[in-house]
This record gives sequence, structure tokens and C-alpha cells, in this order.
Amino acid sequence: GKLSELCERVRDVMLKHPDVISGQRYDDMKAKDPQLRIFEPQCTFEGYGERGAEVAIMAYTENIRDPRFMQIKSEVLLNVNEEIVKFGATFGFTFRVVTEPRE
Repeated sequence: GKLSELCERVRDVMLKHPDVISGQRYDDMKAKDPQLRIFEPQCTFEGYGERGAEVAIMAYTENIRDPRFMQIKSEVLLNVNEEIVKFGATFGFTFRVVTEPRE
């Protein structure tokens, strides 16, 4: 698959989440305050790193102070993960070994 297709599919997944600001709700918020710095969901190819292609995702919710924010973030990321796996892409993970000095 192509990275552009993957980014499009990931964006579509984020657009489907009811707590992600998009569509008419986005338009209404921007109409009320044109200076508001929010964007509709984005998935962008950022280049290549040590572990392969790097893709960045971004989505906004109503309020970061919402007690459900962490749950919403988790749901969005899990949905994105599921779509990436379904697409056939894999993840490059970084492992770090932490050791404590002996006395």
C-alpha cells in the first residue's frame, strides 16, 4: 500500500470518532472564533527515520480538561492502530534498557 492511502485511511478513522472535532462542528467553531487554533484531523507523512517511514497524526477534542480526555485519546489511538494493522503496515519500536548503579 501507499503511504498516501494509509494517511487517508487513518484520517477517515479519526473523522468517525464522535469526540473528534470535524465537519460542521469544526466549521461552527471557526465561524464563532476565526482566530481559534484548531484543525480538522490530520495524518501527514513526516519523512524517514531510523525505524522507517514516520507518520504524524493530530486531532482535536472539545476540551483537554474533560475528565474523559485520556479515554478519548486512547480510543482514537487504538482505532488508528487497528487501521494501520488492517492496512498491513508495521510499527518500529524503540526499546530502552534502564539500569540502576550498584552501590
